[in-house]
Amino acid sequence: MTMQLSLLDGVARVERPRKRQRQTARAAYAVQRDRDRAKAEAGQETREGQVLRLLAGYWNAQQSTPTALELIAWARARGEQVFDVNSVRPRLTALVEAGLVETAGKRPCRVSGITVHTWRVATVGGKG
Repeated sequence: MTMQLSLLDGVARVERPRKRQRQTARAAYAVQRDRDRAKAEAGQETREGQVLRLLAGYWNAQQSTPTALELIAWARARGEQVFDVNSVRPRLTALVEAGLVETAGKRPCRVSGITVHTWRVATVGGKG
C-alpha cells in the first residue's frame, strides 16, 4: 500500500485577524445597558419587563399562548411601542434563562404561518 502525501507539508499556517467590533457599536451597547439599569433602579419598565407584562396580558385576554410575532401584533393593536421581532425574541430568551418564561410547545404562527415556539409565563413553583 502506498502512503498518501500530505498537501500541507511545508505550508505555514497564517492566523486570520478576528472580526473587529467598531468602537461606536460598543459605546452604543454600553449606553443602552446603562439606560436599562437606570430605568430598573428608578422603578420604570425595561424591555424585559414590557415583554413579561405583554405576555401575561395576552394570556389574560386571549387564553392562548402567543408566538413572538403574535405578541408583537397584539401589542401594536393595543398601542404599545414595540419595534420589531428583534426587540422581543432576545427578551424572551433572557426571561427563559431567568426562569420567568417558558416555552409552551410549537404550532404554526397566525402571522407568519411558520411553525415556531409559543411562550407563556412560568408557573409558580417550577414547570407544570
